[in-house]
Amino acid sequence: MQDYVPAAPVVPSLIQSAEHSFIVTPALNEELRANGFEVRVVPNVGHCIHRDDFDAFMKSLDGWI
Repeated sequence: MQDYVPAAPVVPSLIQSAEHSFIVTPALNEELRANGFEVRVVPNVGHCIHRDDFDAFMKSLDGWI
């Protein structure tokens, strides 16, 4: 299987991760952080963060935009 995790961001990059994601695991979040990405885990949501909890989605953008 090919690894699609970037080695480092080319520009400042935010990753919003769903707490209950089956794809983006806590270990992957840590790997991304170690690679220089800003990772924000949105609590109590599934894959569609903005649909599951729009307010939490917007709050996770605080200070970023």
